[in-house]
Amino acid sequence: MYELEKRLSEAKQKEEEDKLSKVDVENRLLKAELKQRETMDELNEMKTKVRKMEQQENAMIEQIQKLEEGQKKCLDKYAELEKELARKYICIGQFAKHLARIDEMEAQINGTKEMQKGTMPTCSQSVAEQNRHGFKINVKMMNGRTLTLIDLLPSNTIEEIKTKIERIEGILIDHQRLLFAGVREFCCASLGVREWAGRRENSAQNGA
Repeated sequence: MYELEKRLSEAKQKEEEDKLSKVDVENRLLKAELKQRETMDELNEMKTKVRKMEQQENAMIEQIQKLEEGQKKCLDKYAELEKELARKYICIGQFAKHLARIDEMEAQINGTKEMQKGTMPTCSQSVAEQNRHGFKINVKMMNGRTLTLIDLLPSNTIEEIKTKIERIEGILIDHQRLLFAGVREFCCASLGVREWAGRRENSAQNGA
């Protein structure tokens, strides 16, 4: 009788242990399942974050591409403007050369016409003074310019002065009409400058 009770007690104890063991296993399984769910949720959340990051990255890539395209367009436009500006500078340079050439031709034509008419005395004496190198004559041209002849000797003739003017200005001797103190040199081409000036002074005194 005692042996039977003992066996029953052991059987109950074992049954309770089995129940506890089963409950423990179920609890562990439940915990594992919950942990798995949490892990899945975390994974899903991480996937969502990764997708958002990818979207942001794609948006940034698109913006960078747009900026690069805009920069390329700006550089192309700048290159076009630079070429156009260079062409305009070339055209302006050529136009300026043409204008200078036209002005030069007009000056030559006008000078030729006036010389042909014989109405243009090419120069007149405004000032004659002596310095340490000899005479210096400032010749005022009909076009308003003043030509300075230096290192003239007292023995230089009017014809030699005309020769110097022809060499500097290109005006032929026959087209030159020199006026000394407002009086034409007439037939005194063989006289020296000093002698001519002296005769002019004497004439002025005698005329007075």
